[in-house]
Amino acid sequence: MSYDDIARRITKQEEWTAFANDEVRPVAEAARTLIQLRNRLTPAEPGETTLSDVVDEEPRLRPFFLGGLTEEDEVPDRSLAELTNQYLGVALNDPNRWVNAEREGLTGDDYVAITTTETELGSFLQTVDEQLTAILQQLDEAPPIVDDRVETVLDEPESVADVIQQVLSGVLQLTANTCPFTFFAHTTQAVSARYLTEAYPPLQGEVHDMAGSLGLGKLFVPELADDERDAAYTVWGPTEDCVLDRLSRLNQAVWTTFSDETARSTLSPFFANVPNPQEEFTRQVEAELTAENWTYPDYLPKCAHPDRVPTRSANSTNDSRYRQDMDLTKAFIVEDGAITAREVITAVNTSSVVHRRQELEEPVSILRYLDEVIPGVFLGAYSFETVEHQARDTPTTGVRVYHA
Repeated sequence: MSYDDIARRITKQEEWTAFANDEVRPVAEAARTLIQLRNRLTPAEPGETTLSDVVDEEPRLRPFFLGGLTEEDEVPDRSLAELTNQYLGVALNDPNRWVNAEREGLTGDDYVAITTTETELGSFLQTVDEQLTAILQQLDEAPPIVDDRVETVLDEPESVADVIQQVLSGVLQLTANTCPFTFFAHTTQAVSARYLTEAYPPLQGEVHDMAGSLGLGKLFVPELADDERDAAYTVWGPTEDCVLDRLSRLNQAVWTTFSDETARSTLSPFFANVPNPQEEFTRQVEAELTAENWTYPDYLPKCAHPDRVPTRSANSTNDSRYRQDMDLTKAFIVEDGAITAREVITAVNTSSVVHRRQELEEPVSILRYLDEVIPGVFLGAYSFETVEHQARDTPTTGVRVYHA
């Protein structure tokens, strides 16, 4: 889909409504089904409640804990018990004890308890449920109601695999790789009004109206004497919890999960080849930036990634970031429409961390800098932030652009 087509879709309410009901809702209902199923499987006192207690109250729950359990007390991959453990975080505390009790002619259900654990994929499902429900709410659509579907899964326990498959396949279709709405959210994490209308020509003259309806807010305003240029170079980004923010968070959760090696091994039973959408998107971005001959401007250093920026003395922590010599650019200081200095972080003899202001030999126009870095920020290769400075006597206005 072209940039023009994306722009036309995101400016029409009927397109958002169709997106909510045709693409978001089916996945939201599947995710909510798993969340409610987990709630049904989780006893009031995990670790203390026996399987017998659970089955006495609801016999249909038993297969979720024992499905696929072998006489060798193994729980095979993609067995019902294994799926319940990995995706719902609910399992028997000791399958071996259940097997041994049954071998001795005892009722194994009396000798095992139900436990809950925080699994990576269980947390992922929780995030998917939260974000999709919030997206529906932001689009004035009703939340998913799945009581009947949960009952169906309880009657047909093996069908839980189909529900998991629907969630996993569905969220992949909602990433920036394939979904135009999420792609727009991804490209508007930080973008100047000028570049936004260059990338999406149909938005020409509609930035303020579109921003208001979708929840974009002003991240940075150059504060020039020229109102027209001020407006053109204002950097916009999503406000917290708006629909674009929620789509972006969902996208990042999917990318992170599908690129994690541990999670990928758990996902493998559901895919012939587990996709890595973040890796695929990064390759596409690199190819596009190369085709445009875009590189980070060489007249300013790259800012350090926030994960590398220390905030306290090196001798107060064992964190390796704080125990090495460093000379990092935290941010650029902006004054009167120009980058006049950078905030530098240095460590001397790994014993202290110093934030200081370092003047540039020649000021750099903030408009020039934004023109040159925003293409990389737009596609997500770089991130843009405004920051507060720790160095003495520096203004609070500053920008940081770093490799994402």
